[in-house]
Amino acid sequence: MSDILTSVWLTSGFPRFHDIAWAPANADHPKGIIAGALENGSLVLWDAEKLMKGADDAFMSQTTKHTGAIKSLQFNPL
Repeated sequence: MSDILTSVWLTSGFPRFHDIAWAPANADHPKGIIAGALENGSLVLWDAEKLMKGADDAFMSQTTKHTGAIKSLQFNPL
């Protein structure tokens, strides 16, 4: 067995990421949600299962409420 990691997805068209968080699975998203904190103040969400399958509709949403970079993020475990 190889210990080499393989890329599932490569970003393109997004500013630099400062942080990434992976939310736990739930009924609507069996493999969870992946959130990206971007240098331009955007918060981007993807469906993890769809992203892993290479589906075109893995992207869920993008908000740009912040005027500065989002440096970190974390999901509430509750």
